[in-house]
Amino acid sequence: MCGRLSPLDGSRGPSHRHVADDIRTRIGTGEYPIGMPIPSTVKLTEHYSVSKTVIRQAVAQLQQEGLLEGHGGKGVFVLTTPAEQTAERVSVEDLAQRVNALSDDLRDLATRITSIAPDRDLAGEVTELRGLVVQLYNRLGHPLSDESAEAPASPRRRDTGT
Repeated sequence: MCGRLSPLDGSRGPSHRHVADDIRTRIGTGEYPIGMPIPSTVKLTEHYSVSKTVIRQAVAQLQQEGLLEGHGGKGVFVLTTPAEQTAERVSVEDLAQRVNALSDDLRDLATRITSIAPDRDLAGEVTELRGLVVQLYNRLGHPLSDESAEAPASPRRRDTGT
């Protein structure tokens, strides 16, 4: 490991955040590679000159962020790098935007179809498609609001008088 970092020297905020920031940086530079364990709590405590509680808080923060994963009795392992995590987040956000656009397209298409074929009952088909869009949003962690999940109202059937 590199020289000691004392998270409290001239820094503001909780010391566990400074330790977490340093460990995150070490993961990003490859000093702590993916699939390998980070140093033990005891070694990190000595290295950073902080308490075990501070180290545990820092590790917990990085686990919550998805960078680390603990394996009871075996250690804490690096799951991904911050760069990979950011790329994945961006791709999920991009996917969410695409699903959003598809939802809008679906709403427009349903409106056009009901105006072209008013005698055809499309409510069931539109509801089924809307349900699939809602499921996609839920999988992405971006649930649709009730208002945006509602299918457009279909026009009343015309009475042809026959």
